[in-house]
Amino acid sequence: MLFRTYTHKKTVLLLLAFCVSVPLATFASEASQQLSDAKGQFDELWHSAAATTQRRAKLEQNLAQYDIKVADAKHDLEQAALDRRDNRQQILDRQKLIDVLHAQLQAAAESRGFYEVVAANQKDDIVSFVRYLSGKEIAVSESGPAVGGSLLKHILRGSLGDSIDAELADNALLMTRKRFALQIDVLVSEAEKAETRLRSVLGQLNGEVDGLEQRGKNLEQTVDRKTAFIDDSWRQKQLSQEELKSVTQESAEANARIGLMQASLLKINDELRQETLTKLQADLAALQSEHHSLQAQTTLLQSKDHAMSLLETDVEKAFAQMQTQRNTDKKLYKRIEESELRLQQLEADDRASSESATGAELSSASEHASEIDELREQIALMKTGVPQDAAHDYLEQKHQAEQATIVRKDLAVQISGAVRRLAELDELIPTKEQELKKAEESPELANLPPLFQWPVNGPITAGYFDPDYFKVFNVPHRAIDIAVPQATPIRTVSQGIVFAVKDGGRTGYSYILIGHQGGYASLYGHVSASFVKAGDKVGYGQIIGLTGGEPGTHGAGHMTTGAHLHLEMMKNGEHLNPLSVLSSR
Repeated sequence: MLFRTYTHKKTVLLLLAFCVSVPLATFASEASQQLSDAKGQFDELWHSAAATTQRRAKLEQNLAQYDIKVADAKHDLEQAALDRRDNRQQILDRQKLIDVLHAQLQAAAESRGFYEVVAANQKDDIVSFVRYLSGKEIAVSESGPAVGGSLLKHILRGSLGDSIDAELADNALLMTRKRFALQIDVLVSEAEKAETRLRSVLGQLNGEVDGLEQRGKNLEQTVDRKTAFIDDSWRQKQLSQEELKSVTQESAEANARIGLMQASLLKINDELRQETLTKLQADLAALQSEHHSLQAQTTLLQSKDHAMSLLETDVEKAFAQMQTQRNTDKKLYKRIEESELRLQQLEADDRASSESATGAELSSASEHASEIDELREQIALMKTGVPQDAAHDYLEQKHQAEQATIVRKDLAVQISGAVRRLAELDELIPTKEQELKKAEESPELANLPPLFQWPVNGPITAGYFDPDYFKVFNVPHRAIDIAVPQATPIRTVSQGIVFAVKDGGRTGYSYILIGHQGGYASLYGHVSASFVKAGDKVGYGQIIGLTGGEPGTHGAGHMTTGAHLHLEMMKNGEHLNPLSVLSSR
C-alpha cells in the first residue's frame, strides 16, 4: 500500500513538471525565434547604417578636399597656360632658325653652282692652253732643219735667255691653272658638305617643331579640361553638399532606428532571459523536490524492508514456541476431529458452489480454497502434537513471512531504482544550478553589435591615415584626432570592459583601451587623467577620464601639437576608420 502511494505521488510530480515545462518551452521557443528574427533584421540594418556612415565620411572627406582640388586645378591651368606660351615661343624660335637655314641652303647651292661653272670653264681653258703650247712646240720643231737646226733657230729668233724665260712662263701659267682648278673642286666639295649638314639640321628642327606642335595640342586639351572642371566645380560642390545633407539625414534616421531596434532586442532578450531563468528555477525546484521525495521514500522503503525482514525471526520464534507446547493439550484429538469436520464441510461447500457458481461466486470459492489449505496445514501440525492455537499462530507468522519475501523483492527493485535516480539527481542538480547561475550572471545579449557614440564633441583635425600627419611625424595615422580643450571629459563610445590603462607620466603617452561586444575595441590617447582601471566594466557613455594633448602636459607624449583626443577603433585586432562606425553628430 505504501509503494502504491509513493508511485502515485511520483506520477503527480512528473505530470506537474511536464505541465509547467511545456508552456515555458513553447514560449521560450517562440521568444528565441522572435529574437533570432529581430537579430537578423538588426544585422541588416546595422550593415546598411555602417555603409551609410562610410558614405557620409567619404563625402565629408571629398568636400574637405574639394577646395584643394579646385586650387590645384587652377594652378595646373596657370601652369598649362605658361607652358603653352613657352611652347609657342619655342616654335617661333625654331621657325626662324628654319628660315635662316633655308636661306643658307640657297646660298650654299648658289655657291656650289658658281664653283661648278668656274671649274668647268677653267677645265676648258686649261685644255685650250695645253693645245696652244703643243701647237707652238710643233711649229718650232718643223722650222729647224730648213735654216740650220734648233740652236740656230733660237739664235736667229733671239737670245737663249729669252727663250728659256718664255718656256718657264708658259709652264708656270699651266701649273697655276691646274692648282686653281683643284681648289675650285675642293670648294665645290665643301659646298656640298655644308649643304648636307644644313639639310640635317633642318630635318632636326622640323622634327622638334612637330613635337612642339603636338605638345601644344596636349596643352590645349589640358587647358580645356581644367577650365571645364573649374567651370563645373561650383555645381559639383553644391551637389556634393546636397548629397551630404541627404546622407547625413539618412544616417541619423538609420542610427535612430538602430537605437530603437537595439532597445527592442534588449527587451526581447530580457524577456527571454527571465523566462529562461523561470524555467531553470522551476526545473531546479522540481529536481530538488523529486530528490527530497525520493530520499524520504527510500528511507521509508528501507524501513519497511527491515520490518519485513524481522518477520523471519518471528517465524523462528513461533516455531520454537510451538515445539515447546507439543503434547500439552489433552483435548487435542477432539479439536482435530472438529477441525477435520470443518475441513470436510468446507470441501463439500466448495464442490457444491464450484458446480453452479459463476462470476463473483467463483471469487468466493477461491477464498474457501485458501482457508481449506490453511486448515489442512493446521490439522497436519496438530496430528504431530502441536496445540491448535500454537499451530495457528505459527502458520499465520509463516504466511506473513512468505508474503513479506515477495513484497521485499518488489521493494528491492523500488529501492534500487530510487537509489539510481538519486544518483542521477545528484549530478543533474549541480549542473542545473550552474546553468541558472550562468544565466543570472550573463544578462548581455550575445553577438549584438554595439552602437557607438562620439567620446567628445569637436572638429576633426587629423583624419584616418592623414597624409599631412605622416609628413609631420613620419608615421601612419590609424586614428582620428578630435580637437577639444584640455581636461574635457571623455565618454566611452559603448559599454565594455577596460583592457588596459597606461599612465605615461609628465613626459610619456597615456591612453585607455576598452573592449566591446562583437570583437570591437576603442583606444583613447593623450589622456591627462584616468578614472578607471583594467578589468572595470563601463557603461554606454560613461566618463572614463579627461583629455590632454597640450605639449608638455601629463600624458601628452611627444607626438602632439595641441590639445585633442586621439581615438582609435579596432575590430578583431585590425584598425578601421572610426568614422565608419561612429554615429552621426
